[in-house]
Amino acid sequence: MKISGLLTLFVLIIIGCSKEENNPRAETILIKGKLTSLTKGAAGSKGTFVDILDSKKVMIFYGNRYDLSEIKDGTFSAAAEVGGATALVFLDGSNRFIGNLFAGGLNILPLNKLEDGQIEIDLQNLTMDGTRVIPSHDPIGDEINISEEEAVRYREIGAYYESLAKNIDADNDGIPDILNKKDLRITSHFSVTGGKWGINNTPPMQFDALNLNINYQVRIEGNISLAPTNGLQVKFEGPSDGPYTDISQNRYVADKDCFIAFFRRGPQQQQGNGGLPFSKGIYTFSIENQSFTLNYSNIDAKYYLVIASPTLHTNNEGMITSVTIEYKLPDNRIVDPEDFVTILQLQFRKKDGTSLGVGSLYEAVETNRRIKDIKNITLDTPFSLSDLSELGVNYNDFLGNEYDVNWRGNQ
Repeated sequence: MKISGLLTLFVLIIIGCSKEENNPRAETILIKGKLTSLTKGAAGSKGTFVDILDSKKVMIFYGNRYDLSEIKDGTFSAAAEVGGATALVFLDGSNRFIGNLFAGGLNILPLNKLEDGQIEIDLQNLTMDGTRVIPSHDPIGDEINISEEEAVRYREIGAYYESLAKNIDADNDGIPDILNKKDLRITSHFSVTGGKWGINNTPPMQFDALNLNINYQVRIEGNISLAPTNGLQVKFEGPSDGPYTDISQNRYVADKDCFIAFFRRGPQQQQGNGGLPFSKGIYTFSIENQSFTLNYSNIDAKYYLVIASPTLHTNNEGMITSVTIEYKLPDNRIVDPEDFVTILQLQFRKKDGTSLGVGSLYEAVETNRRIKDIKNITLDTPFSLSDLSELGVNYNDFLGNEYDVNWRGNQ
């Protein structure tokens, strides 16, 4: 897979990324458990032994976001989003990492594979083996069924959540950032040129997987309370063990709820190399005179990259009325999108420069952002096919990473 070519992108961002009470979540499932004294010692930072009973909070991840739930009398009960993947990380009273849930050989629970109608997972008694928190009831193979191929993929991404857990206190003031609305979320942004869209009975043009161009960026989202007075007053530097010299800000957007800053590597030019990958490691994100330490896990695009291939459907007047989408791996194998995609957005760019968005990756109001059927989308406002210039089929994966697959017609 070749990595080259800075893509010419169009982006219509409907931003409203509040994660607080005004953002109703998708369907949730209750996850609960009871802590039981360790069975094998876990070495602490000063040669002491850490006990699972030292846990005071559990972090429930969903995508790149998380909630904190108190552990009371050794038990906890917390909600996670159905349809994605989640991880449970246990913290002591000083918010230090104790361990993470390890079930079925995985560091995550792929809730997209949950049995229909399941509303609760009771992990029952939890003990420790090193930093692994082992449940007496293993939901993998019971409430959650996965193939061996899927298990291999989930094992590869398990370290992602361990990295995110280290970002709980990015400003290093000893207080979890989410408690004072100062939390930052760091993910990856991938852009791909998909080819030519299909029209009615003509399928989308096949693409050359070996020469698939991927443009890489880092995406940092934060609460609006942290936003700079000037969008140019943000900086991203690192990794600490070998800082890049070619990082630059690519975009910055903000509204009443949050801000998002995008950073890229490579020369700033319309043609040629650009959008190079970032290595995993510790980075510094600066806002005016504030500095934050962020751990970045560079999950490779290959794990969740599917080419969302659109076919436009028109009526007798040549008006686009709907879009069907087929999801393929880079080797052209058709896959079920529920194994990869959580949120979908379509961006139609017209020849007159105006844009039409269906769904949103960023909108705070859940009913506005969700496309319920990500294979068949009906347009509320049909428009002429002859007016269409470009189509972006964009989605988020289970980890909160964003993929933009851009298509053109024959013109």
